[in-house]
Amino acid sequence: MAADEPPEGDSTKPECFVILPIGATNSDVRKRSNQIFRHVITAAVQPLGYEVTRGDTLEQSGQISLQMVEKLLNAELVVARLVDRIYK
Repeated sequence: MAADEPPEGDSTKPECFVILPIGATNSDVRKRSNQIFRHVITAAVQPLGYEVTRGDTLEQSGQISLQMVEKLLNAELVVARLVDRIYK
């Protein structure tokens, strides 16, 4: 870490909070959400200077917790994909 970088977890970057369907481990839902997170959302917003946080990585993930509500209210940008349906 360079001397002028903030310590990990103490970022001064604006936050992009992401909520995606989770699904069971190794399920198609989980795999698709991981791909959307990495290759679409993160690839689009990180170059703009955002720190990307995913809802299912929060300490209290699973249910809608106070921590998640705070992220929804305070993040500079929120991206939410609430359904896992592919329209053809």
